[in-house]
Amino acid sequence: MSYSKFTKDVGIIGIANMLMRLKGIILIPVIAKTLGASEYGIYATLMATIGLLAPVSTMGLLGSIIRFLAGEKNKKEIQEGYYSLLIFVFSSALFISVLLLLLAPVLASTVFGNPQATSIIKIGAFLILLNALQSLNLHFFLTFSRMLQYSLFHVIQNLGEVTLAAILILGGFGLDIVIYSFLAINSLCVLITFVIIFNEINIKIPNFSKIKPFLLFGLPLIPSTISQWVTNLSDRYLIGFFLSSTSVGIYSVAYGIGITITMLFAPISATLAPTLSRLWEEKKMYELKNHIHYSLKYFLMVAIPSLFGLSVLAEPLLMILSTPEFVPDGRIIIPIVALTGIMYGVYSISAHIFFLLKKTTHITYIWLISAALNLGINVIFIPQMGIIVAAISTLVSYSMMAFIALYYTYKNLKVTLDWIFIIKSLIAASLMIFLVHKINMTTFPEIFLSILIGIVTYFVALILLRGFKREEYEFLKSIFRIKF
Repeated sequence: MSYSKFTKDVGIIGIANMLMRLKGIILIPVIAKTLGASEYGIYATLMATIGLLAPVSTMGLLGSIIRFLAGEKNKKEIQEGYYSLLIFVFSSALFISVLLLLLAPVLASTVFGNPQATSIIKIGAFLILLNALQSLNLHFFLTFSRMLQYSLFHVIQNLGEVTLAAILILGGFGLDIVIYSFLAINSLCVLITFVIIFNEINIKIPNFSKIKPFLLFGLPLIPSTISQWVTNLSDRYLIGFFLSSTSVGIYSVAYGIGITITMLFAPISATLAPTLSRLWEEKKMYELKNHIHYSLKYFLMVAIPSLFGLSVLAEPLLMILSTPEFVPDGRIIIPIVALTGIMYGVYSISAHIFFLLKKTTHITYIWLISAALNLGINVIFIPQMGIIVAAISTLVSYSMMAFIALYYTYKNLKVTLDWIFIIKSLIAASLMIFLVHKINMTTFPEIFLSILIGIVTYFVALILLRGFKREEYEFLKSIFRIKF
């Protein structure tokens, strides 16, 4: 696969991912301003619960479909692989959905911090089943580099959810009706993707001949999935348990704004998985190293100024998207979470080395250590120091993970970060902030103007600092000559 094709795929997924992130940004003012911090806290905790249980219900098998079928040409082998995974994922996700339904009253009065959340949990339980099935179908598209289909359904699902949610809430309906609308949109998307896949590979009853290697590869990832959830989302539970659903709402709004920085690496990481698997199997090590090297460099190229920008825009964004009660803690949490997003991006790109070496147990160990560190800090300090500690603990955990993944990437592939470029990027971002900080930002148009000025200033400064090599300019020119 050429660098140009890879970059085009990253661009396609990147645009889709940016549109998907609108869901979180739009729902912040819609729910937080209209329904209040407590309702937003219930919503955020439900999404955190689904964020844990839906990936767990796939039993780590989504990574298996990419690792083992990305280079497969035989239709019968593809049928066997897909339908084996479909039956396993459906059975597991259905069981977990029913279990959540039965445990709803207990969860509402404990980790959700609000007994009134029982009905919301019961309604949202089957989002686990739908999310698991849709994740499998979208990974089918991703495995065979069908980025347009992969991106299109992500956009349809997320924009469909946010549009219906906004209409319903502004029309006077409550959070329960919003969750029902999520179920409707997800069901429709699952049905459409199933029809597309069925028409392409036809229906086949599997003999499960491939399931053993799939499970051997995927099952070790389940502990890492749970640990990832502990690191990413358990803070909502602990804040709700030790404090209140209102505190969860305030923390979740700030976290949601800061973590938007992850949309910068998500398309890179998604496109890297099948690309690196092919290059590894074809023993094209030079191209493989370059894909990782440039992925890290270009991610940091946009992530560093984004961190600086979110730090300056934290307070005006909170005032526009929420209410004054979100500001005091939120403006501190946003830059901490944004830096966490950078560490997460570095880890996600570098950690592909473990998939290539089929050492998925290493990922499990890394996530277990991260989860233990994060959980320990939160349990000890949240009751005394409040919600800011939750953001700091997540930053500490991801920083540790990023350094471990970078070490293994260097050890096996001799790929390192471009520290000279990083220094130049930091200087350019500092110049950008110097100008942006002088703009009075109290309305959305003023924020938008400051972002445009910041982007132009940053890239002009980076070019003047010679942040790019001549061959990189030639490479970028070739990108614009791609025939889509």
